[in-house]
Amino acid sequence: METARTKRSKTDGILFKFAFIFGIFTLITLVLSAVTIYAVQMKEYKAQKVDDIRSIGDYLERLIQESGEDFSTYQDYYMKHFAEANIPYDFNEYITAQRKYESLLAQQPPRLDNDGKKFDFDSFSNEAKMAYFVYIHEYWILTFENARKTFNLPYTYYLVPKEDIYHMVYMIDGERTPKDAAGQKAKKGDYLYLGDEYYDPPEKYKVQWRSWFTGERQNDFEIWDNEWGHTYAYYTPLIINGKKLGLIGTEIEVASVNKVILLTSLKISGAIALGLILCIAIMMFIVNKLYIQKIVILESQMREYMDQKDSAIALKIKETVKGRNEITSLSIQFADLILELKNYMNNLLSTKKELKDTKLLADAMNALANKDTLTGVRNKTAYDSEARRLDSDIANGQTDFG
Repeated sequence: METARTKRSKTDGILFKFAFIFGIFTLITLVLSAVTIYAVQMKEYKAQKVDDIRSIGDYLERLIQESGEDFSTYQDYYMKHFAEANIPYDFNEYITAQRKYESLLAQQPPRLDNDGKKFDFDSFSNEAKMAYFVYIHEYWILTFENARKTFNLPYTYYLVPKEDIYHMVYMIDGERTPKDAAGQKAKKGDYLYLGDEYYDPPEKYKVQWRSWFTGERQNDFEIWDNEWGHTYAYYTPLIINGKKLGLIGTEIEVASVNKVILLTSLKISGAIALGLILCIAIMMFIVNKLYIQKIVILESQMREYMDQKDSAIALKIKETVKGRNEITSLSIQFADLILELKNYMNNLLSTKKELKDTKLLADAMNALANKDTLTGVRNKTAYDSEARRLDSDIANGQTDFG
């Protein structure tokens, strides 16, 4: 028993096991809370970002709508003549192109439209039309780029859908792409590559095409994961005078969204962890104070009784126990067991002594029954008893006697 006690380590103690169980409980709680917080934060933050980049799309939409039919004219000319245009790749202002356009108008004044308020674009010379297109395109490229920088977005652009073949033409591309001497997309070049076109299948890019076909803003992102990054894209349909013209795209990086949400989730989970650890530490202190220490004391008193077999320990146990709980009840029952065991042993010893005295008395009475009290010689009772023994021996085949 002593050897078994000395082999027990701290990890075998109840307090350690409680701490281990509470530790597992804390870990599970933290994981579940972190996942829940992340999911809730992702949903809320995503909705917030939809509102944010939706407002940026609205801002660009208002700017375009203020230009009215001029933008529609610019778009029509773009879709027919973008391959003919040579716009400097590294331009950073549109004033130079605007002055060239105005100079050509001064040299060859066009006629006014039917309202007499604006120039009739169809009456422009081909050179003036191209100069107008270069000036307007530079203006809108810079406008979209400035919006991207101002609102810290990775990408802003304007798409013209070809809904019959599910192609998207990047008319105003926030990511400038150069073209080579042959007019093809290149890594380096002096002029902008225009009319960049991609096939976007509707079954894959549902939000994008739903925005176009319905002509309504969607409360959802399109998720892009390509060479330009991993982003959430929001689309604002552009409608001028009841006519759908294209989609204004504004994007935000997934990594930046996830990073903010992850940091927020970690902060909240960390606060929960500190609170749980503090509560568990207080609870462990209370458990140790009110219960574990009592069990340790009871164990020590039981060991003391096993070593000394002193029933006075029962009184000591009853004096030390306090409160109304299972440990107190167990201690009192153990003390009562010691006292009952003491009484049992005392009764057992008393009975043993009485049996011994009775045996001695029986032996003495038997001796008196077989001897003559005067001579000490065995009497007729002893003779008859001896005769019965001899008869039994003869019956069993023992015939030698004297």
